[in-house]
Amino acid sequence: MEVLKNFTAESLVILQKYNQLIPLIKSIKKTEDIDSINIEEKEINVLLQNFCNERQIQSEEELLKWLEDNKLSKKVLIEKISIPLRTITYAKRNFNNKINSYFLKKKDVLDQFTYSLIRVKSKNKANEIFFRIQDEEESFSDLAFQYSEGFEKKMNGLVGPATVANAHPTIAAILKSSSEGDLHPPVQIDQWFIIIRLESFHPAILDEIMEQKMALEMYEQSLEGQARDLIEKIFKDKSNSVN
Repeated sequence: MEVLKNFTAESLVILQKYNQLIPLIKSIKKTEDIDSINIEEKEINVLLQNFCNERQIQSEEELLKWLEDNKLSKKVLIEKISIPLRTITYAKRNFNNKINSYFLKKKDVLDQFTYSLIRVKSKNKANEIFFRIQDEEESFSDLAFQYSEGFEKKMNGLVGPATVANAHPTIAAILKSSSEGDLHPPVQIDQWFIIIRLESFHPAILDEIMEQKMALEMYEQSLEGQARDLIEKIFKDKSNSVN
């Protein structure tokens, strides 16, 4: 990465201190990578049309005026607005053979659940609410609105669709082991007594959008690893040159 040779050791240390060196290296590497990606003219036209629609630019003359006002050439504009597409293309081209296995490894945290939740601090109150739901005396949503003491109260107890990646391990385990419609007796989590019912399960599917997401994640991880390896080498080389 030739551009980094223009930085002094002191500059690199400062960038590292303020957590700017890794983002800089990743940005440089990504620019180098996607420079090799060419996109078709019809794709460029779609990107330009979307760009103009977002800014209510309705003619070629208005676009040229916008470019003049913003001191940009049309070529530079196309380069900028095509970065996401070129990045996705590069990522899929280079990680395509790993997408399926990566997806399968992550599927457990990509699956989504919609569930009803009530949490209260009183065990007796939790038991009472549970039996009222079980006996169908009142709906889960009405009881959640009346009694739940968490954020879910505002949604009448309904949570999701959401993954369990950030959920409490106990809640995640309950949801993963449930079938749609299963109502679980109160379980204590920290200071709360929680009642859960799984409403619906939404398994992650490896469609085109998911393939792009997986490819971009792997590409981002690759950039991170390359940046860290390069930083280690740079500082090692600088240290050796001083010695």
